Amino acid sequence: MKHRLIINIFLCFVFGTTLAFVQKKHDDIIINHPHQYELASLQSDQTENIVKHIGYTVSYNSEWRLPNWVAYELTSEEVEGIYPRENNFRDDPDIYGEAESSTYTNSGYDRGHMAPAGDMKWSKISMKESFYMTNICPQNHNLNGGDWKELEEHVRLMATKYEHVYICCGPIVSAKHKTIGNYSFEKIVVPDAFFKVLLRQKDSTWTSIGFKMPNKAGHNALSSYAMSVNDLEKLTEIDFFYNLPDSIEDIVEKSYKLSDWDLKKPTIPKPKKSTTSNTTTRVVEPIETTITKEEPIVADDIVVIPVETESTSTSAKSSSTQSTYNGHTLYTGPRGGRYYYNSKGKKVYVKH
Repeated sequence: MKHRLIINIFLCFVFGTTLAFVQKKHDDIIINHPHQYELASLQSDQTENIVKHIGYTVSYNSEWRLPNWVAYELTSEEVEGIYPRENNFRDDPDIYGEAESSTYTNSGYDRGHMAPAGDMKWSKISMKESFYMTNICPQNHNLNGGDWKELEEHVRLMATKYEHVYICCGPIVSAKHKTIGNYSFEKIVVPDAFFKVLLRQKDSTWTSIGFKMPNKAGHNALSSYAMSVNDLEKLTEIDFFYNLPDSIEDIVEKSYKLSDWDLKKPTIPKPKKSTTSNTTTRVVEPIETTITKEEPIVADDIVVIPVETESTSTSAKSSSTQSTYNGHTLYTGPRGGRYYYNSKGKKVYVKH
């Protein structure tokens, strides 16, 4: 009995310690993100429902069936997470009327993450949340697996190097947008482009950068998509990083430096000089004709007229443009023949 009591006490201790650790980890998630600099605020009258999940915060638009924006902080510790990708798209339990995963089937678009699963592997819960349909947009397959993915990977490198990166991303929708889905109650708006804004501390100050990627195939340097956060705010009508003090926000958002984000200016290839001419020269062989009659002889577009020899100077005969016949300038062909152009543009040879 005594041994069993000791074992039970030990098990209770282990169980209690485990619960305390899990609770502490959950509390740390909240404590380590106290300022929530990543949050954004709509400056338009778009529909929104804001939900705070463990891994990210989403502003959901039930009319578009898309997020207006998704925001989160990514730390170097979170990048090192070990939870595997789930690939199980599911309903968001905190939002009613979201998009259905089945609507994407055979639509021609991927289920594109805004907060990527690769940023959420630090927690089983956050990994699960990353597959909520409120975090998904119709995305071009080439973009989803190409430049957008490359940007996500670069953000993780920045979080590892600089310890903290604040991120906000989402779709850009035009007035004349496409949709997927056969019925009105399931239609999902197809974005024209996607944005992502980044913020991090730089010594005693801050630095930011924005990206805009068209929702189409392409492979370009990340720096070619870069722009200031201010410019993206005008484009999206969203106020990013509004929890920063205004004095800092105004300075940080008006410009960006590629070097702050380990990016280089895109290389513009120089046009190659053409070694061959594209101009085709038409060579017209002269027609040699023996004149025996006084009537004009027509050969294709050439008219030959025998004429009496006119008195001309030696110098005039040697020139291709100085002689005339009936008011027309006479020209000398490559084989010595003399000709002029009549009113119909035909070449007329004359015989002296």
